Amino acid sequence: MSVEKKDEYYFAKKFGISPSEFLDFSSYVNPNPPPDFTWVIIEASSELFRNPDATCEELKRRISNYWGIKEGNLLLSNSFSGIIRLAINAMDLRKVIVAEIHADYVPDFKISGCEIIKWSGEISELPLNNLEEFQAVILSNPSIESGRLKNRDELSELLNKLFDIGAYLIVDERLIELSNPSQSLSSKVSKFENLLVLNSLSNSFGILGLPLGYAIASEELIEELEKIKPIELIDVLTQAIARYLFENPSEYFEESRRIIEEEKRWLKFSLESLSIKVFDSDANFLLLDPSSLGLSPSELTEALAREGILVRESGDLIGLGVRKREENTKLITSLEKIVNRPENLSNKWFRDLERREEPIGPRTSCPYYPCHFESQDCTFCFCPFYPCENEAFGDYLEKENRKIWSCLRCSVVHESEVAKELFRMMKEGKTKEEMWEWLLSQT
Repeated sequence: MSVEKKDEYYFAKKFGISPSEFLDFSSYVNPNPPPDFTWVIIEASSELFRNPDATCEELKRRISNYWGIKEGNLLLSNSFSGIIRLAINAMDLRKVIVAEIHADYVPDFKISGCEIIKWSGEISELPLNNLEEFQAVILSNPSIESGRLKNRDELSELLNKLFDIGAYLIVDERLIELSNPSQSLSSKVSKFENLLVLNSLSNSFGILGLPLGYAIASEELIEELEKIKPIELIDVLTQAIARYLFENPSEYFEESRRIIEEEKRWLKFSLESLSIKVFDSDANFLLLDPSSLGLSPSELTEALAREGILVRESGDLIGLGVRKREENTKLITSLEKIVNRPENLSNKWFRDLERREEPIGPRTSCPYYPCHFESQDCTFCFCPFYPCENEAFGDYLEKENRKIWSCLRCSVVHESEVAKELFRMMKEGKTKEEMWEWLLSQT
C-alpha cells in the first residue's frame, strides 16, 4: 500500500493553505542566503540558444579545487537520485547495509531489487564478518536521523575493514559543509577504490530548486559510473550559477556555520522555555520529543501544518531544520499556541501523571491554588471525565457565542480519598468508563 507524501501540497489541499505560504523546517538546508546571482542568470541567458557545455569542465575544476581532489574524481548529475541508481548498477549492489540514511532514496534501492539491511547501532559495532554476503554499507554523515557527526578516523577504520572484504562504503555528505567539512572522506578517494562520497548543491547553498548532485570517488570508479551513465546535459543556467557559487565558497560556508550555531542555541533555549524536550545535533537541525507536549509525532506534524509550518517526522521525534531568526520566531509562536491549547495541556498532564508513583496532593506552588478549596488534591488538575455533561457536577456556559462545559462548581476529583482511588485505578489500567462508574457510586 502506497503512503501519500505529506508535503506542502498535501497539507495545502487538506487545510486550504497556499503551498507557497508554508515555512519548511523539514528540509535541512542552509538558512544563509547564497551570494546574489541575479546578474549571473542575466548574463547566462544569452547562452540559452546554444548547447550547454557537456563536459562541465570549468564547473568540475571549481568543485574539485574546493574539495582538494582531481577532476577525474568527480561526477556531476542533474539529480542526486540518479547517482544512486548509477551506483547500484555500476557496483552491482544486490544487498546493502544502511545506517541512518535519507528515506527519500530508499525506493531507488528497492526498485532496483537491492535488498536493504537496516543497522541502528554504532558503526564501530557493525558485525561485518557475521553478516551474510553484502556489497556495501551506506550511511549519512552527519546522520540524517540523529544529527550526530561521525569522526573521519572512525569511518576510515570502517573503510579499511570493508576494503579487506571487497565491499563499498557510500557516504551521503549533503549536510557536512554546514557541520564540519574537515570530517569529510573526500580526500580518501585517491587511496580507496571502494569509497563513494555523495553531495549536492541544494542543502549546502539552500537552493532546493537547483538540482545538481555530484559524486566523489576514485578515478577508476568514476570511469565505471560514466560508462553506464545516460546522456544528460546540465543546463546553461545551472552550470553558470554553480560555477559562481563555487568560485570562492569557503567564506560563505564559514558564515553559514556561525549563523546556524547561533540560531540553534536560540531555538533550543526557546523550545526548552516551553518545557519541550530537545535533543541537540552536530548538523543544521534539532530534534524535539512531541510526547513532552502530550502529542504523537503525527499529531504535532498536523498541528504545525495547520499553522503553515512543515516539519520532519524522525521515528518518535520531530526534526526541525534551523532557519533564519524571523522564521524560527514564527515556529516558536506557533508552538506556544499549540502548547497552550487545553487539550494539549491535558494530554501532557496525563502523560506526566502516568510516570508518577504517588498522587500529587496539594500543589501549593500553582499560581491558581486553591482553585476549589484549601488543601485540595491537585492530582487531577485536568479532569479525566471532561466534559462529563452530568448536571450534578457542572453546567454549560455561554462564551463568545458558543457553549463551554464548566466544572467550576465541581470539586469531587480534588477530594483526597477520591483522587487517591482514581489514581490507583488509572495506574492499574482501568478504563475511563470503569473509573466514572466508581465515581458515580460514591456520590
